[in-house]
Amino acid sequence: MTTSIQLDPAVEQRQELVERSLADLDDCDRADAIAQRVRSGQEKVVSLEDAERDLGLAD
Repeated sequence: MTTSIQLDPAVEQRQELVERSLADLDDCDRADAIAQRVRSGQEKVVSLEDAERDLGLAD
C-alpha cells in the first residue's frame, strides 16, 4: 500500500535542491575518478579530430 503526503512548497523546494546537490556531488565524484584514471594513463583520451577521422566524419 502506498502512502502519499503533501509537503509545504518551501519544504518540497528544499528537498529538490538537496536531491540536485546530491546528484551534482555524484557527478563530481565520477568526473574526479575519470580524471585520476586519465592522469595515471588508465583511461584513453582521444582528440576530436581523431574521433572524427576514426568515425569517417572528417572533412
